[in-house]
Amino acid sequence: MTLVEWFENIQSGPSGFTGQRIVPLKDGLKTEDFTNIYNENTYRAVLAETTKADGDTDKRLLLESTSAESDIHGVILLARWQDRFLVQAKGEVGYKDFWSLTATLQSSWYNLRHKKIPYAELIDTSEVYKLAIPQDAGMFYHKVNQYRFIILNSEPRVEHNFYLATAPEIFAAAAKGYVGEHLLQALGLALAHEAKK
Repeated sequence: MTLVEWFENIQSGPSGFTGQRIVPLKDGLKTEDFTNIYNENTYRAVLAETTKADGDTDKRLLLESTSAESDIHGVILLARWQDRFLVQAKGEVGYKDFWSLTATLQSSWYNLRHKKIPYAELIDTSEVYKLAIPQDAGMFYHKVNQYRFIILNSEPRVEHNFYLATAPEIFAAAAKGYVGEHLLQALGLALAHEAKK
């Protein structure tokens, strides 16, 4: 039995859950004094309530993407030139130390349509390998990102906050906790693509 066959067998079996209810939170998330702290264009908060066969109920606050395009929330793209990958240092408030290393491009479709994103032109590259990958289902409701891997034909311009890194450099940075999940997932896709050649 292959991995795919085994997983599809698990998927088609009993889940242990008897019901699920999703409740959108109309006004976003509220602080104790009821001021709105979350109501933006790319996510909304939902309350997921799942009942297990034994009657136990699990309630969880999840974020649901509202900027999906054909069920894809965003794009994670990793570009390779020769033996190096174009990575970026990206600041996000949710990272422990604000900065993390990530793929060449990491963006929601909403931001791609409304903001200037470095290297966005690479999305239209015809020589691309891509996969849709579901994201952390313990935090996100039905969120799927599209991961893309491209091989560049010429040396790219390297903008501020970007770096051409080898795979060993990325792994060394990961060992120090500097690499975000999107870069590791994109690098895994790239290495798997290269291995099947």
